[in-house]
Amino acid sequence: VNGNRLRGGTTSATTDAFNKENGKIRLATQAELDIIKTHLHQFNVTDETDFRTQVRAMEAEIFELDNAAELVALQAAEFYKQDGVTEIEESIEANEVERRLNDRLLQDEKQGVIDICRAPVFVGCVSNFSNFLDLSRKVLRHLEVGVPCVVLSRSNTTQHMYRWYQKLDSMMERHGLNRGMLTYAAISVDQTQQLFSEFPNGPMHITTSRQVAESVRNGHKNVLSSTGGPNTLVATELTPDVAQAIRWSAAIENSGQCKFFFFFCFFFEIKY
Repeated sequence: VNGNRLRGGTTSATTDAFNKENGKIRLATQAELDIIKTHLHQFNVTDETDFRTQVRAMEAEIFELDNAAELVALQAAEFYKQDGVTEIEESIEANEVERRLNDRLLQDEKQGVIDICRAPVFVGCVSNFSNFLDLSRKVLRHLEVGVPCVVLSRSNTTQHMYRWYQKLDSMMERHGLNRGMLTYAAISVDQTQQLFSEFPNGPMHITTSRQVAESVRNGHKNVLSSTGGPNTLVATELTPDVAQAIRWSAAIENSGQCKFFFFFCFFFEIKY
């Protein structure tokens, strides 16, 4: 919280994607959770809301070769993620588009077209695509428009998102960002519900199954969830290139807890 570590809680075991114990997590005490609540209530970024220059400089550093390679290696080590290079590529490509969307968003706010809600956003990390969806889309894009982020721990495979949080936190001050904008909350489900109750306007961003998304929404109405697939590959004929694309997608999307699937569709021209 605000660049300070809170270490009063007791430790419990963490597991990997296959339920094998892979480390320990220290969950926050109630007193520490109250510190998080107080910090989020008192933290105010309304005096300055455009942090694009700082965040994009930090983003460029995150995705340069050595840091990107470290993210890929940690994913592979911590939940057997085998396509981290692809994900880094997707991040770099998608981030360019999403930065432009944020440019338009801030322009519209400046012109009085919209008001951006700057209640804290709660980030529920997915066990795969955490660099692409969580690090980039759910955190960096919010930070650059002045929205404080709370990264939530997971019951399994939680080490990787904590490591990229540490990487971000270590860079923020150097790039001119207030470290109070980014918080990591290692908390239980009941404690998470306390945060939701304390900040009803704070959106929860999560990538998960529809069942879990429905469960989260039962306790917090402001939820934006990406649920499992399908992604669709559409082609008019089965060419060698399309067949190779299917083989590649099967190789990429078949491990861990990935919920993305590819379907092949044929369209026929009807002549009268």
